[in-house]
Amino acid sequence: MTTLLLMVTASVVVWRNPNLAPEKLDSSPVSKLRALGLVWAVPVIFGASMGGLYLGVFTPTESGAVGAFLALVYGVLTRRLDLMSFLEAVSRTIRTSALIFLLVIAGKMLGFFLSITRIPREIGEFIGTLDVAPVLVLTAIFVIYFIGGALMDEIALLVIMTPIFYPIVIGLGYNGIWFGVLSIMMLLTGLLTPPIGLLTFVVSGITKIPLGQVYRAVTPFWMTLVLAIFLVILFPTIATILPDLMR
Repeated sequence: MTTLLLMVTASVVVWRNPNLAPEKLDSSPVSKLRALGLVWAVPVIFGASMGGLYLGVFTPTESGAVGAFLALVYGVLTRRLDLMSFLEAVSRTIRTSALIFLLVIAGKMLGFFLSITRIPREIGEFIGTLDVAPVLVLTAIFVIYFIGGALMDEIALLVIMTPIFYPIVIGLGYNGIWFGVLSIMMLLTGLLTPPIGLLTFVVSGITKIPLGQVYRAVTPFWMTLVLAIFLVILFPTIATILPDLMR
């Protein structure tokens, strides 16, 4: 659902500003087959990485390592990756990783100080005592997740907030899986939100595009992610239909 919404958003953005899209290439069946021959490695590497993960062959961390290794092997075998380009890729990865770690460390420090001050627990207890409609309580919880995702590391926020808010949500009669899916959607949307927006920093660091320009460019897609969140809130089955089929 989210993928389709983002595809529609990209189409609308390009429709309004065609200069953002690459030049139209030959779309004949022969050209499409040739293009398919250039990208076959992407689904194969993705299938090997994610397939091994879901089959229990390796852990999520190992899955990422397998995908990176297969991409490296593909680059060497097709002679698209020589020693100089490999060293340049490693250098850029180190710089980007250093930027990410700096932001993550700052977010974890903020989470640590918040936990010491007991502010999250006090907020949770306050929300739990509100005598209002359950949907308003849920809205307040997700606003906190959303703001927190924009200011600090999402893992730290989950560790701090989930033990506080999960019992409240279950007590209101909501599905735990649904709450988990929405929590992740809110936090990941927060990663695109100023003033921090970890993912926007990463994109700016890799592409050398000014941060303000990156923020403006992702705004339509940010709004699309917010729309997806509201759809999951209004139609909880979207988040629970697949887990229900696994029972």
